[in-house]
Amino acid sequence: MKWCFAVLVCVLPVILGCEEVKTSPNRENVPATASPTAKDSPPPEKTGKNASEAERLALEWAEQLDSPDAQVRGLAALSLLRCNDPKAKEILKRALLKKTSPEKQIAALKAYGFDRDPSMIGVMESALADKNPQVAAAASWALANIGSPAAVKALCGFLGRDDHPESGRIAIASALGQTHSKRAVESLIACLDSKSAKLREAALNSLIEITQNPSVGETKKAWEDWWAENRARSREEWLEDGIRSRDLIADILRKETGEVRAQLAEQTIRALENRPNKKDPKPLLAALRDPSTKVRLYAVTEMIKIETPDRVPALIAALSDSDAEVKQAAAVGLGDIGDKTASAPIIKTLRDPSGTVRSAAASSLGRLGCKEGVQPLITALSDPDVEVASAAASALGEIGDKAAVDPLIRTFVNGKDRTKVRESAAASLGKLGDPRAVKTLIPVLRDKDERARWFAALALGQLKAAEAVVPLGNVLSQDPSANVRLSAATSLGMIGNREAEPSLTVALDDKDPKVAAQAAEALLIVAGSDFDALLRIGRLFYEKIDDGRAGKALSQLVTKYESDSARIVPVRAARRMLASSLVRLGQWDTARQHYATLCEQDPNDAALLKEYVTCLVNDGDYPTAIRKSAEAAKLDPTKAGEWWSRIADVIEKHHKEIDQAGLDKLIAELEAADLALGGEQIKGRILKFRTPQKPATQDAEKKEGQ
Repeated sequence: MKWCFAVLVCVLPVILGCEEVKTSPNRENVPATASPTAKDSPPPEKTGKNASEAERLALEWAEQLDSPDAQVRGLAALSLLRCNDPKAKEILKRALLKKTSPEKQIAALKAYGFDRDPSMIGVMESALADKNPQVAAAASWALANIGSPAAVKALCGFLGRDDHPESGRIAIASALGQTHSKRAVESLIACLDSKSAKLREAALNSLIEITQNPSVGETKKAWEDWWAENRARSREEWLEDGIRSRDLIADILRKETGEVRAQLAEQTIRALENRPNKKDPKPLLAALRDPSTKVRLYAVTEMIKIETPDRVPALIAALSDSDAEVKQAAAVGLGDIGDKTASAPIIKTLRDPSGTVRSAAASSLGRLGCKEGVQPLITALSDPDVEVASAAASALGEIGDKAAVDPLIRTFVNGKDRTKVRESAAASLGKLGDPRAVKTLIPVLRDKDERARWFAALALGQLKAAEAVVPLGNVLSQDPSANVRLSAATSLGMIGNREAEPSLTVALDDKDPKVAAQAAEALLIVAGSDFDALLRIGRLFYEKIDDGRAGKALSQLVTKYESDSARIVPVRAARRMLASSLVRLGQWDTARQHYATLCEQDPNDAALLKEYVTCLVNDGDYPTAIRKSAEAAKLDPTKAGEWWSRIADVIEKHHKEIDQAGLDKLIAELEAADLALGGEQIKGRILKFRTPQKPATQDAEKKEGQ
């Protein structure tokens, strides 16, 4: 109904010729006897025509007071109040006093209240006690809307009466809030210990509305204490306190709202995690529009994983997200996916205000191999953010466009205060493989900055610069930094020039085990397939008992040169070292193959045969080990006892691992070779494992019986 009255305030004066609506800026300053519609100048006298028209309208409005429509009754009541005809006002007054028609009473009460006309406050006060709760509520609202001291006093009087109906007191307590009057405070505080929860709630809400201070509390004691401190203060001062209190509460609410949003985001993410079809992009596409950054970030990371036509367009759109973390994830994802249709949007992202986003965009352009991104990335080498410039330098190396060589050289030379950028520039110069960078990088091997020397050394290795071998060799032997020496050893291996062999050989004794190990690996590379280098390096590792690397060098040599008749003796020596290294490594099967070849080449070498037998035993080939031992006993009679004792040891320890028939056959072979089997003692040790033979007499008796 309020909207009808609001419209009427503007429209009726024009339609009806009634006086302009006036409202008092301060309700408490309106005199009890003054009408807010009165003007300083007297109203113009009515002409006969105007008077008859006003009377006609008054009668029409009077009829409309009987309308079943509450809005029509309300408009009619307000029209009667605003009309200049005394008969109209008399009609409205009678409607207010006519207790037999509650609908007319309510319409009249609201008209007087809406127009803030205090002339009928006494009648309104009486209406507070009306048995009809709707009439009483309308009277409460009307008096509160008038808000004058007399109106507030009337409301407070009924609020304090315990015999007044609870519904009426609740209506009054609620209405007093709209008065914004200090006079209502004590009466409202008195209601805070009421047995009625609704009355307590209404009173508390009105107190907060009047004081604009929600932080006092809910108890009567708290408000009594507040009132004792603030009774003498003006309401304007209360409002200042209320603003500060509301700011505090607003902060709390913002925090609580943030917590609720965080919980909602977690629930959304869990729902996305549990979505039945992980390949369906629709839930993720919807999540990319979620107000929560966490949800959008999750959607981006999940969208990267599924192969769908919607994936790349969605991630490109995410590059324009309001959150830097989401944009960064989208840029990284587009680079990982490798779809070059994303190149242009990513290039545009190099101008993003966030450094982390620009850095991710630069890195992605590198992974995409985006030629269109070369010039923008060259520009990004000067980005004030070190991470962005470093990422741009690395990306240029990945793209591989030689147009980046000179800018990278300039960046390396001029960027002494930006170490990370220099490192990336050096690494990219190495990847680009342009010899123009060599002259720039070699002097940096003597730079004061450890990391600059480190990355310069690595870049020279990538460039395979032969002219850098000697400078890198000096670094390997002289640089105080183990990291720099390690990079020098690595690069010498990458260059693969045999001039590095002396420096790398010395570095095998480096105090840092990582440097020594890298030097050893580099030596293997430097040796290549050269016979002398392989033999020299293989023997070096063999003597240092670096059997793994010795095996690599010697195996390569033997494989390549074993058929070379001019190198039979050195190849045999290399094979002997190789077999011995393999034994020390426990690679028995491979070692025995080399020993077999060696024994074929020199069957009279007893020491070699001994190593071979040891290898056979450890490899689990006991029959062959026993046979080779018998051959050795025959080969060197002076050592025969030792060999037969070794045969007995093998049989005693491993007879269960040889099937009995095979063992019997093996022992028979041994007896055929030497009936004595190394002497009575050893013979007894061997024969006890043979299947017992039946005496010859038993066989003869068996035949006679048949």
